Amino acid sequence: MLNKLKKMGVIFMTAILLATAGCTATGDEKTPITPNNDIQPITPNNDIQMSTQSPLTPNNDIQMSTQSPLMNTYKLLNNEKKLTIGYLGGSITLGTSAGDITKSWVNRVSSWFGEQFPDATIETVNAGVSDTATNFGIYRLRNDLMNTNGHDMPDLVFVEFTNNDFIYASQNEDDLKLQIESLILNIWGCNPNAEIIAISTSTSRVPSRTMYQSLFEKYNLTFIDVGYPLRKKMREKKSDTEGKIYYYTTDNLHPSARGYEVYLDEIVKVIKPYLTNLAPKDKNLTDYNKSKPVTESVNLILSPKVISADKLKHKGAAKLTDSPISFSQFGTALTRSTVQFTASSIHLSGESTITAEFSGSALGVVMQLDKVGFEMRWKVDGGEWKEFAVNDKSWPFQRYNHPQVFMMEHNLSQDKHTVVIEFSKNTDVRLGGILVNE
Repeated sequence: MLNKLKKMGVIFMTAILLATAGCTATGDEKTPITPNNDIQPITPNNDIQMSTQSPLTPNNDIQMSTQSPLMNTYKLLNNEKKLTIGYLGGSITLGTSAGDITKSWVNRVSSWFGEQFPDATIETVNAGVSDTATNFGIYRLRNDLMNTNGHDMPDLVFVEFTNNDFIYASQNEDDLKLQIESLILNIWGCNPNAEIIAISTSTSRVPSRTMYQSLFEKYNLTFIDVGYPLRKKMREKKSDTEGKIYYYTTDNLHPSARGYEVYLDEIVKVIKPYLTNLAPKDKNLTDYNKSKPVTESVNLILSPKVISADKLKHKGAAKLTDSPISFSQFGTALTRSTVQFTASSIHLSGESTITAEFSGSALGVVMQLDKVGFEMRWKVDGGEWKEFAVNDKSWPFQRYNHPQVFMMEHNLSQDKHTVVIEFSKNTDVRLGGILVNE
């Protein structure tokens, strides 16, 4: 396993060079730390130049198919006159590389909806968190997005993880397939009427892009490629009039305001045809739980749970602290707030052992990494030892201050289990808890 992960790290570095069921927040480990009193609600920005400025009008020549992947969105906009749009992703969804946050792809898209449907109320929930992939998204979903904590339950959900699934996620393609399907079904577990759009920001044909496209086609969901069009633009124009190296991105990866405008254009090209037909007389919304296809994966993560650090047994160079695992996100605002993922953590500063009992098929850890990294091995129910590390030889780019999830097991039995995790002396991280599927 470790050799495979090392190879993936090499692939990632090469790619960078080439690129030159209620869903409300529960539990102590997932509560906001300190809301920002300066938060401003998101409203459409009339200063943003959109690809289409005039409101959408019904098109009598186009018959709305009952198989339209945006049928519910269309009905809500035209009949209910309101839509809550959720965005789940990494730093590209967070959007700070735009400089002016109103020019990120998230706020450009929400503003576009507001301009095209001026009689409808458009609500935005931005759950983008830097450095997170699909695996982290599954465990963040209910607390960060699919709830009614200060906003309506999202009706339309954009998912953007193709880059980070390739860069950060430590699993094979079967595990990634399981995670993507789990994410889809968890969204529908919260809102069976929600429609989902995958946004691919990858500028190369990485496995995560292919997997998202394949599964979204199977589920009759919308897949939009914005990465390839941006790459084409980048090749055409590498610098601005002042000779700066980056024009459409800030670092050859994260889009600038101009890059996010390219994203908007590509998204509008795809979704506009689904939103320009006569409103159907039938106002009933499709329940996607009743029409979903047979899943391709077994042991789907449909009951994600975090067992917090204070519930784990520890010994050796390990100390329980009240330091949370946290990150910042925008939510419904134009300014970021800090949100807790777990309320406590165990500081591992050398040779140490963690023991925990849990139930279900999945097992992972959530950590706050830093410049040292870690070396660990684990065994479940007295089985064989398995290894994983973030060090000089394996995933060295992860050694900076950020929270990260590492999934260790996906196909355990649904029974009760005991896991023993040992950390070597070359470790300095904070463990926020273990992730399971109960």
